[in-house]
Amino acid sequence: MSTASVAHMPIDLPFDFENSLLPNGDFAEDQPAETRLWCTVNLGGMSLHMEAIQVAEIDGMQRAVNPDLEDDLDALSRIANTGPFRTTTIRGKEYVLVLTPYCE
Repeated sequence: MSTASVAHMPIDLPFDFENSLLPNGDFAEDQPAETRLWCTVNLGGMSLHMEAIQVAEIDGMQRAVNPDLEDDLDALSRIANTGPFRTTTIRGKEYVLVLTPYCE
């Protein structure tokens, strides 16, 4: 069976974005720390990094607000998607959420 035909059931997890995701990053002084937020999420006994990359539509394309994060967003696009990602609003700004497992 093709995986394209398998329906995925969304799981709603209670999560307080406003208070859990905190600024992370060592960027140039002209790039605010709020362009990347992060926290740790435990899901099924596994610790995951949750990152939020601030995005905006620039020249008709979804782009990272912070140019230092553009390569990260491009890599994610190559792996997961061909179009713009859905976003979530955190403190009035749009972010793409990314979950990755901790390394051993």
